[in-house]
Amino acid sequence: MPDDRFSAGTHAGAPVPHQVAAVARSINVAEVIDEAEIGRTQILVLTGCALVAILDGFDLQAIAFTGPVIAQQWRIEATALGVIFSAALVGMTLGAVLIGMLGDHFGRKVAVGLSVASFGVFSNWAKIN
Repeated sequence: MPDDRFSAGTHAGAPVPHQVAAVARSINVAEVIDEAEIGRTQILVLTGCALVAILDGFDLQAIAFTGPVIAQQWRIEATALGVIFSAALVGMTLGAVLIGMLGDHFGRKVAVGLSVASFGVFSNWAKIN
């Protein structure tokens, strides 16, 4: 009498798919995450993300406070700076969408690295010009 464990196309002794499913156990991902301890890597990532958010927020707040002084020194109306302030927010929105798509395609580390690198390059370029 043939053994039910073997079928055409399987190696001798290898279980067939229905037997593998019976052996597999389910894992509750939410439970694993809730029970896991916070490690050094998570703290470093959280600290880095917080630092980026703080610096980005500082950038927007600094221009809001210095805008009237800049308008006065350049002898332009303060309302003309509205376009500049709006451009910053539009740029952030477009950047979030584009970098998000790059992150989906190439991975989050690459996307964050490109974001930081482009911010540094364009900040230095603005300083030179």
